[in-house]
Amino acid sequence: MNQAVPRTNLLVSVGIAGSTSSRPDLALLGRLEAELNALFRYWELLIAVEVDHVDRYAPLLGKLSKVRLLKLRHGASLYRQRVALAEEAIGDVIVLSTFDEFAEVPIGQLIERAERSGHMVIARRPSRNPLSATLRGLGAGAGFRVDANDLSTAAYPRPILNRLLAHPDPQLALRFPPIDNSLAVESLDCGPSTRARQRTSLHDVQRRLSLAHKLLTGSASRVLTTLSLFASLVSISSLAYVFYAIAIWLFDEHVQPGWFTTSLSIGLTAFFLGCAIFGMSIGLQKIIDLLSSQSSDDIIEEITSIDLFNEVFEELNIEYDTMKGKQPITAIADDRTDDV
Repeated sequence: MNQAVPRTNLLVSVGIAGSTSSRPDLALLGRLEAELNALFRYWELLIAVEVDHVDRYAPLLGKLSKVRLLKLRHGASLYRQRVALAEEAIGDVIVLSTFDEFAEVPIGQLIERAERSGHMVIARRPSRNPLSATLRGLGAGAGFRVDANDLSTAAYPRPILNRLLAHPDPQLALRFPPIDNSLAVESLDCGPSTRARQRTSLHDVQRRLSLAHKLLTGSASRVLTTLSLFASLVSISSLAYVFYAIAIWLFDEHVQPGWFTTSLSIGLTAFFLGCAIFGMSIGLQKIIDLLSSQSSDDIIEEITSIDLFNEVFEELNIEYDTMKGKQPITAIADDRTDDV
């Protein structure tokens, strides 16, 4: 895959998030720099750094070339850092990774595969995770393709990255691909990790709980749909029970004292609560639909046979001499004369 001459027809952006208070590993970053220099002539390395940790990462500007440090506010989560990196990247192909993963993922393969296929390519490490089924269920409910084996490192062609940034929840969309038939996703197996497994820190636990919370809140639309259906069934059943109580009171002579009023109050209360929950559910669904409208994202690609510029050159009857370098554009007049 290594090329003798770096490619000059592609601009690459590599973003790394997840900075900590510890000093960055300069050897690993230098190895990444050497790999990018060998493959591409035009590239940039973006590093998201919290404002409290800038002093530890500032020396990278003098030791590595083409580095951009993005100073973020204190407390910015990993997913917010990834969104900031994606918004600031200017490359044709963008790679988002973390300090824990970039050294073990073939960044060059990710970039070239994404550029060649035009698809989103996610680094993947096969493993057995007992929570995979639960995470897939949560992700499907929220509208995302969640897989516990997918790493945080992925390569995005520019058109796909723009679509993901326009998603109502870009933080999750950049981490897990949305369930969309028009969004092509590929995986790149990276093999088992060669680094020693570290103990799960409190920060990692908080990040995973935050991710689960985002997936739960992301499934609000489907939860509200189920709730509105259940509320409508409760309303219909309670109304039927009210009519049943009235029929018993009218046609049955042996009705216990107080049964009719108790049944009527229970039925009407359940009917009112069912209607109220149904109305609030569909109202909240309408608000979510308005906030997450993507009417401008319906067109995926355009295929056309129109060549406007060629028609203009033919109609103006213009020749441009490219054999002798840069020459002035000359117009060849037609033999006919226009009537005034």
